[in-house]
This record gives sequence, C-alpha cells and structure tokens, in this order.
Amino acid sequence: MGSCRETKLNRMERHNKLCSLLAREGAKKKWEVFCERRVTKRDCSWAVPDLIFVRKDTLLVVDITVRSDGSLDWLTK
Repeated sequence: MGSCRETKLNRMERHNKLCSLLAREGAKKKWEVFCERRVTKRDCSWAVPDLIFVRKDTLLVVDITVRSDGSLDWLTK
C-alpha cells in the first residue's frame, strides 16, 4: 500500500492535513511547534521529522505515516 502510485497523492494530502492539524492543536495547547526542521542525529546523519513539539523540559518528535488514502475501494478489487 505504501508504494502504490495510484494512491500516493491522496496519502500525501492526508499526511499534510494531519501535520497541519496537529501543529495548530499543539500551538493552541501552548507547545512551541517546529515543522519539518532538519536535525542532526548522534551519528551525524540528518533526520527531518514532520513535527517537533517543545514545552518547558519536554520535547516530542512526531513523524506521521498514512498507510491508506481512506477509501475502501480496494476491498472490491
């Protein structure tokens, strides 16, 4: 499902909507929100998580995965 070209654009759209929704909700709850910020890992390689939430001494790293476009059409195929 994750490599299906026919559903890729729908999955990307849902992914972006979820990222936006979580970022807005996090900001409402007084989290500092960073979107697609490049970070350096301990082994000096790079990572670009979807969202990073920071508040006081807490840091949350969120990387969203959408495995389906939400339709059930595939059940009939």
